[in-house]
Amino acid sequence: MDALTGSTQQQTFWPRRMTFGPAFTPSPLELRLRKLGVKWTPRWTFICGPERTIFGSTVVNVCGSPPPIYSLHGAMQWYVDNASDAEVLELVRILQFGTESQQRAAVDAAFKKALQ
Repeated sequence: MDALTGSTQQQTFWPRRMTFGPAFTPSPLELRLRKLGVKWTPRWTFICGPERTIFGSTVVNVCGSPPPIYSLHGAMQWYVDNASDAEVLELVRILQFGTESQQRAAVDAAFKKALQ
């Protein structure tokens, strides 16, 4: 997951080294930023996937800590539809440069905005 936009990228691995993907799904926030002409560098964060043996069998599913934007994932479209350009740009600025507590607070505020 991109820690700035919430876009996702997925790749499927099967035994015997067959892979499918990566499949990229842009988030509504990314689509809005593109429309505004904003440039950014994605910050991909590992969320979850399997660890495999050399023979291809799954040993364990490994999960990382999701970025703060993950909390907004289910309400992202509502947020993008209700937020002004300035609010969207401020959220992205905080996600880029804010501390983790500032990022979580900004995402919480965005979630509340999405529910209005």
